[in-house]
Amino acid sequence: MRRFSRTVPLLALLMLVASLAGAAQTDVAMTEEATEDGVSMRLLLFINEVGLDQEQMETVAGLFRAVLDGREQLTAALEATMEAFEDEMLAFTGTSDELAAIVEAYRTETAGMTEAYEASIDEMIETLGDTLTYAQGQVFFSALPELAPEGFFTTNRDEGGAMDMRTRMMQILQSRRPGMDRMRSRLTLGLLEQITEILELKLAAIS
Repeated sequence: MRRFSRTVPLLALLMLVASLAGAAQTDVAMTEEATEDGVSMRLLLFINEVGLDQEQMETVAGLFRAVLDGREQLTAALEATMEAFEDEMLAFTGTSDELAAIVEAYRTETAGMTEAYEASIDEMIETLGDTLTYAQGQVFFSALPELAPEGFFTTNRDEGGAMDMRTRMMQILQSRRPGMDRMRSRLTLGLLEQITEILELKLAAIS
C-alpha cells in the first residue's frame, strides 16, 4: 500500500466537491440538505468516498481537532499578551531605548507563539500525508488541494506519465500560495470543524 509523506476556502471546496460526482458516480447535487445532526451531506458523501477505515478516521479527526484547539489557544494567548503589552505601554514613562527593547520583546514573544502553531500545522500535514493511501489522497487532495503535502501534484501522475487536467489545475493552485501563506488562506476553521464533527459522528456510529 503506497503512502506519501508531507509536505480552504469554503466556496472553492464546495465547487470541487461537486466536481467529484463524475469520478465517484455520486449525485452530490441532489443531496444539498443537511442531515438530522446538522452536518453537510456534501461533506458526508465526500468523506465516505475517501474511504477511511476506523483507525484513519480517528487519526484525521484527532489531527484536525488539534489544529482547531491550537488555534483557540493561540488566539487566547495572543490576546492576553496584547492586553499586557497595552497596559505596559499605558504605564510607560521610560526612554526610547527602553521602549524599543519592550517592543522588540513583545514582537519576539508573539512571533514565537505563531511560529509554534505554524510548526504544528506542518506536522499535521505530514501526518495526514502518511495516514492516507495514494488512492485516498487522490480523492481527498483533489477536493482539498491546499491541504496536500508539498509536491503531491507534481510527483503523482497517471500511468502514461502525463498529468490530467484536474492535476494541472491543482498544481497551479498549490504553487501560487507556497508555505505558510497557503496555510493561512486555507485554514477555514469552520470547514475543518465540519469535517471533524462528521468524522466524530461516524466514529460514534460504528463503535
